[in-house]
Amino acid sequence: MVSVRGATLVNNFCTISKTIGLILIIIVGMVQLGQGNTQHLNFEGRGTDVFSLSLAFYSGLFAYIGWGNLNGLTEELRNPKRDFPIAAAFSMLTVTLIYVLTNIAYFSVLSPEELLASPAVAMSFGAKTLGSWAWLMPVVVAISTFGTIDGSILANSRLVFVCARDSLLPDLMGMVQIHFLTPMPALIVMMFLSMGYSLYDDTLALINYTGFASWLFAGTTIVGLIWLRYKKPNLKRPFKVPLVLAVFFALFCFALVIISVFASPRDTGIGIGITLTGIPVYIYGVVWKNKPMWLKRILDAGLKTCQLIFMVVHQEVDTYEAF
Repeated sequence: MVSVRGATLVNNFCTISKTIGLILIIIVGMVQLGQGNTQHLNFEGRGTDVFSLSLAFYSGLFAYIGWGNLNGLTEELRNPKRDFPIAAAFSMLTVTLIYVLTNIAYFSVLSPEELLASPAVAMSFGAKTLGSWAWLMPVVVAISTFGTIDGSILANSRLVFVCARDSLLPDLMGMVQIHFLTPMPALIVMMFLSMGYSLYDDTLALINYTGFASWLFAGTTIVGLIWLRYKKPNLKRPFKVPLVLAVFFALFCFALVIISVFASPRDTGIGIGITLTGIPVYIYGVVWKNKPMWLKRILDAGLKTCQLIFMVVHQEVDTYEAF
């Protein structure tokens, strides 16, 4: 809430620390493999059941979702046309390589059953291999978790901010703090949402709940962009991807969502329910234009009070329309 640069520096520190921890795991794992510990790499289990794979994708893609945060920070980039494709491509290749090698390293020490039963796989790995240095893994896990939250709130608050700026959410959330130049109200909303989610102890179920909505809206958004590519080909686009890639990604998103309905109907139903809670808010805030004057006066008074408390104002139009 105080500084975008400060949040970025914190995220950089967390990312570097996490990467060092993962490289340590990879090195130890390669040593274990060199010593012939390959017995856990012969997988025997549920096979390639398509329903199980769909739920596995939810959890697996959650680990790679950092690339999605970059979309929310596009307006923060000085040269998005050049920087965004480079950052997306480099980060995806690097993360994929590191994560695949890390999982191979895990299986050099842990069996699939031990991995599934572990509340924190890196800590279980460290306890078995690092001896007196095993304390490093809990520290790295804590730093990694903090960095993930920092990056997610930094990026997702921008989505809330832009939606409010486009009159799709309450006006207050689309304002910036006059001294810090940060979307403070949107950040406060994200803070309370994060605190609420953290009270739920079943992380896997939470991923499934939110995964349905996330991938449904991701696919829908891509379809909308494809339609705009066709209907308005001359729109200014700082960067764009090959159309075939967009079509493939949209189809993948919808397939993932449809299969998950049959694979876990309960979790999907809860996800649909969470999504539908936004409809009354949308109707009240966006569709209902002719609110009575007494209600408008109350809302205006509340908005002005919050503006004075947080010292926030609307963003100047030319600072984002130029993008």
